[in-house]
Amino acid sequence: MTDEQPRDEEGNYAEKPDESNDGDGATNSVDDRWWLTNDVVTLGLNAAFIGLIYLDALDHAALGDIPAMAWMGLLALVLGANFWAFGPAARDAWQAVQKNGGGGK
Repeated sequence: MTDEQPRDEEGNYAEKPDESNDGDGATNSVDDRWWLTNDVVTLGLNAAFIGLIYLDALDHAALGDIPAMAWMGLLALVLGANFWAFGPAARDAWQAVQKNGGGGK
């Protein structure tokens, strides 16, 4: 999937134009209708993963019976979702820090 959000001359994300208000109260753009889908799914997966570990720590769930491959699959799913949803923004922030010499300058 390509990064379709417009960027300015410096490579930073530009303001997203408001194409949703054309007078009929509807939009034809999938990006406008579902712009939070990745974030919501990723946050839900993170909450489920952390919740499972928390329940296990409180001895409310017998998670030791879950095979290691299932845990590895869930971990891969959670990490993949995080990279998918937040990766481009994290990469851009890292590049900005490196461009400015680090140290939050």
